[in-house]
Order: sequence, then structure tokens, then C-alpha cells
Amino acid sequence: MFAKHYAQYYDLFNKDKPYKKEIEFLYKWAESPEWIFDIGAGNGGYWKYYPEKTNLFGVDNSPAMVDLGQNRRIVCCDITHYKHSGKFDCATDLFDVLNNVSLGELFQV
Repeated sequence: MFAKHYAQYYDLFNKDKPYKKEIEFLYKWAESPEWIFDIGAGNGGYWKYYPEKTNLFGVDNSPAMVDLGQNRRIVCCDITHYKHSGKFDCATDLFDVLNNVSLGELFQV
């Protein structure tokens, strides 16, 4: 979880990350998904690189990052306790969040 002060500078620290290329690759690889579930969405700043028609929904465990993004489509929660009733065409984890979750926690979802 990011502290409030770190969250304020997160985009600056990651300004050289090739978000646009990653999103373009992912979107093409996933065969142009209409609905995407973004795990570890942070402030959602990189969502601007998806085509406008893409429906995005995300979760992040950091209140500071979620608040900074001011995006109602990002929910602040622990992914191991989150339940969603809808379906998605694709799930993303661009920041390796799931690598920090044990399999036991993950399969309890």
C-alpha cells in the first residue's frame, strides 16, 4: 500500500514506463476486449491509452492511489476479498500485484 506522499509522486517516478506500448500490446493480444478488469489499477492514469470504447473497472489496495485518481471505476479494496458479479473479457495486472498474493489467498476469492 502506498503512503499518501508517495502516491502524489507516483506518476513522476514512473514517467519513463512505456504505458502506451504496454496497453497497445495488451489490447491487441487480448483481441480488442470490450470489458477489462484491472488489478492494481492505482490512479488509473494509464487508462487513457485504451481505446475510448473500452470499458474499464479496477481495484487497488491503496486509498491514496485511488483517491488521487478520482475515478469512480476504481474501487479501493484487497483483491483477495473482492467479489464482482459481472463478467470481463480480460483481466490485467500491469504492476505484478498478483505476484504478492499467496495462492491460498487468491483461490479463496
